[in-house]
Amino acid sequence: MTQEQLKNLRLEDFQAPNKVLCYGAGLIGRMVVDSYRRLGIHIVGFIDKYKQGTVKTEFGALPIYSIDTAVHTFGKELKVVITISNTKDFPEIVSSLTAAGVEKSCVVDWSFINWVTVPSAKCYCESLFGTTQLGSGSFIQCCYWGENRSFNVETLEPGTPPEQIAQNYVEKLRHYHKKALEGEVPAYCADCPHLEDRPVEKEIRLKNVYFSATAHCNAECIYCSGVLETDLKKLPYDAKGYGKLFFSTLRYLDDCGLLAPDVRIGYAGGEISVSPARKELLDFALKHPQYQHKFLSNCIVYNEGIAQALAQNPKSELMCDLDAGTPESYLLMKGFNFFDKVVENLGRYAQNGRVILKYIVMPGFNTTREDYLGMIKLLKKLGLTELLLSQDHLHTMDLYTERRSIFEVARFKKLLAENGIEGVLFPDSFSIRQARLVERFYKQMP
Repeated sequence: MTQEQLKNLRLEDFQAPNKVLCYGAGLIGRMVVDSYRRLGIHIVGFIDKYKQGTVKTEFGALPIYSIDTAVHTFGKELKVVITISNTKDFPEIVSSLTAAGVEKSCVVDWSFINWVTVPSAKCYCESLFGTTQLGSGSFIQCCYWGENRSFNVETLEPGTPPEQIAQNYVEKLRHYHKKALEGEVPAYCADCPHLEDRPVEKEIRLKNVYFSATAHCNAECIYCSGVLETDLKKLPYDAKGYGKLFFSTLRYLDDCGLLAPDVRIGYAGGEISVSPARKELLDFALKHPQYQHKFLSNCIVYNEGIAQALAQNPKSELMCDLDAGTPESYLLMKGFNFFDKVVENLGRYAQNGRVILKYIVMPGFNTTREDYLGMIKLLKKLGLTELLLSQDHLHTMDLYTERRSIFEVARFKKLLAENGIEGVLFPDSFSIRQARLVERFYKQMP
């Protein structure tokens, strides 16, 4: 199927009572079934060359067919979504399906849903048209609402030149923008409560661009969502590749005029100060002082380029997750004892520009009174009047762990206030219910 055909696909073409099967009964296939069913795409089974029986999904067990059996059962008008990870096998699979009588236009790969749009009364979305994030496996364009979590606009494919990936991503973004102007939104976004009933801007202007592909770091934080060293080989790029891709994307977005005048660019990627592409990325920051540059660093290594970028623009900032007020707790949280070095580097950065500290509260790890008082002492030393408070929102907590976590956030917030420092809840870390509970505990804290 050509790209122009993909752009004109309609969601109803893949909904019941149409006959849609997945080719590939592995992990991707199971994930696709669950995700597509939430969008209203009814998958009736799998086709697999090597497997038999059924596949258990969130919506029940689905049968596995051979190609011939699938065509005999559903007819040659069936639609097939290829759900295997090795894209090199796609041409052979398409040939096998067409040889059995399936129309070539009815065979798509699992990422086809990234082109499908549906009519919507509300079409504007700040997250969709104002923010993008380069993750470990894709460009993510979403605020993480509901069960769907993240909208992978452009999946990263090993071996694809960074410049080509950046162009592919921009083409999809422009596709969604054009459709939004016509009154349609991506199928993924249908019925999203965050869609707004206001006009879509005539031009795309990204206000937030973030680099968060966790492929390299010089710490081992207990809460980190990054992959283990043994899993790095499974990622589509190495640390240098991710850095080069983000640099290519920044340059392409800038050349295309898609960055807002006050765009905030976030540099993390794992750890920006040790990224193999740090020179290119920091050179971009220094050559574009008009943009706001946000550096997310553990500050184990001091980088003069970051300091210069902070000094160039008072709106730029460095944010550090220190997460400890004592060397002992720092070692427990980070896996290495760089506490004193980090404190020294924070002082050096603070002399050049804006520094923000964040504290991920984890009961049993960094919640002693000594930790809290040590953090307060450092804040005063740096001349900071607020601290971002977070919890471990990347991992599921049971009711008891959640209650203890929220209680500790409130307790720390209270102690901060008593010392003239504001404890600010990190928005991405708390649900509305949790934020209310923190406030209640804070007000009633003895």
